[in-house]
Amino acid sequence: SLWVSTGVSIVALSLVLLLARSLFALIPALWTLAFSAGIIALLGHPISVGTSMITCIALGAGVDFAIHLGVRARQYERGGGDRAVRELGAVVVISAMQLALAFSVLLWSEMPPLQQFGIGLAIGLIGAALGAVWFTPMLLRDRDGGKSSPGAGKT
Repeated sequence: SLWVSTGVSIVALSLVLLLARSLFALIPALWTLAFSAGIIALLGHPISVGTSMITCIALGAGVDFAIHLGVRARQYERGGGDRAVRELGAVVVISAMQLALAFSVLLWSEMPPLQQFGIGLAIGLIGAALGAVWFTPMLLRDRDGGKSSPGAGKT
């Protein structure tokens, strides 16, 4: 019937729009995976359970960073991506650096797998933060070139 197909169309459209809005976190996540895998390869570490954990943890952090920036950007009307990075970019990078320093402690371990895990994850976390800070404003840029409108985000 017309009502059923209209209802199904509204639900389907809502799901598509919900997913499309959430896809902004995918690009920084793919960057994080590529960055982490590239660093692991450059360091000459073989693919193992430890290197898989590095990419998983860095991926989780990268998505988290992008979500924080994206939510803040959506609170503003225009130019939200740039404004979110101005407000939270340093916080995201500092958070990643703190985590990187914490995992760098594993370099003093006597076990080489833990050393590899620590350095790989430290570099991966910094790459995740940089990817989120770099890609989020580009992905959320407005059609007007990302310029903020007067009064945007004021409550």
